[in-house]
Amino acid sequence: MLGSVKAYVGLVRNGEVTGQRTPVGILPARDELNLDGVQAAPEDLDKILTIDTDRWRDEMERREHHLAQFHDLPAEIWQAHHRIATGLHDAH
Repeated sequence: MLGSVKAYVGLVRNGEVTGQRTPVGILPARDELNLDGVQAAPEDLDKILTIDTDRWRDEMERREHHLAQFHDLPAEIWQAHHRIATGLHDAH
């Protein structure tokens, strides 16, 4: 599984696929995946290839409280946290 993820990341970096941008990162687009031999209902694939925005918003609140426990975290951690939280806030 990890090999597949690494391969997909490489394809994104090389511009061979674009994926679907979400507030939490890039998800594969269905037409970019080789689904030969995969037996999954279309609605299951739709669920796998989307994010649950409400659950992610809840998770980001918990993460903020968790991260606040640690003093002197690198600014990049907070920047990434705030970028994702803002993207989720702005999402429909």
